Amino acid sequence: MTLVGLTVLFLWLTLQVDLVIFAGVLFAISLRRAAEALSRQTRLPVGWALFAVVLLIMIFFAGIGWFFSQSIASQIDQLSEQLPAAAEKVGNIISQSDLGKALIRHLDTGNLQTSPASVLQGSSGSRPIS
Repeated sequence: MTLVGLTVLFLWLTLQVDLVIFAGVLFAISLRRAAEALSRQTRLPVGWALFAVVLLIMIFFAGIGWFFSQSIASQIDQLSEQLPAAAEKVGNIISQSDLGKALIRHLDTGNLQTSPASVLQGSSGSRPIS
């Protein structure tokens, strides 16, 4: 009974890892099936067909990224313009309540970073590119 309980506890605590492993197995099966289908159609060995399938998937996602990169870049620019104003508005709303005033007294807000570039530089520890 203890062994069953420990097994259930172990599976419960490692559920996310189990799901990632399961997703990886499903992805591998789908790649293998696609490679076998391509191998039957083109008479390529399964290994080369698998390479071609993976290459086609990478090209597909690179193309999607290239196609939408301009839109994503413009949305990031809009976000970097609107985020400081929104943060200031939230700060004003928080500072109007008693609890918010107590929080602000205990927090050091002098070193908050508002631009995405400064957040990325702070998180990676790198220096700005000149």
